[in-house]
Amino acid sequence: MDLSVVIPTINSSKIIKENVLKIRKTIEDIIKTAKIDKFEILIAAQTSTDNTFEILNTIKDDIIKPVFIKPKGKGIGLTLGIRKAKYDWVLMVDDDIPYDITKFLKLAIEKYVKEAEIIIASRYVSGGKYQSSMKRKVLSWTYRLIIKIIFGIPQKDIQAGMKIIKRNVFKKIKYPKEHGYIWDTELLYNANKKNIKIVEIPVILENPENNQLKIIKAAINMLLDMIKLRLRL
Repeated sequence: MDLSVVIPTINSSKIIKENVLKIRKTIEDIIKTAKIDKFEILIAAQTSTDNTFEILNTIKDDIIKPVFIKPKGKGIGLTLGIRKAKYDWVLMVDDDIPYDITKFLKLAIEKYVKEAEIIIASRYVSGGKYQSSMKRKVLSWTYRLIIKIIFGIPQKDIQAGMKIIKRNVFKKIKYPKEHGYIWDTELLYNANKKNIKIVEIPVILENPENNQLKIIKAAINMLLDMIKLRLRL
């Protein structure tokens, strides 16, 4: 299995170097046991107000490949990163890597890549766990409920920050047009319509407590984007 890792990021100068190098070492450590042959790491860096670009330039090489993007938006970063990926399988992961990548990759490759085309790191299936504040859990539960009502997506962890996607999927469906955080919602909606095989693997996710105003603002933006997406689809 050859693997392209795609990491969307913005204003991440404090964490991006350490986390990218951590992902690289993680994959290098499990190459044999996880049956990974070749891999690359593409960091889709959107225009930032800090020195994220400069830091990425100091660590780029044949494996670590920054992709610099003017527009802002997680969805923009994911789409461009996947388009530029050169291998058949793509691991998309948030830049703060709040998951155990080793366990997820090993289980996905050992049991699911032969049968599924999208593999989700899920907090909400049996064996998964979500360690966060009650406010974030309530917002997450509310979002998932609205998504199921409006879009009928059967998967439990719709906004999972880590997924493995077979690039062949985008020959069956179009790349999501969403620029922001509900890129995943559009992806899963279209994939389910085409009966693409999707599985969820249990993971433990631990989110640090963020600024409450920031969380509420993000939730409102996602709700508005959700309404626009429903009208468009």
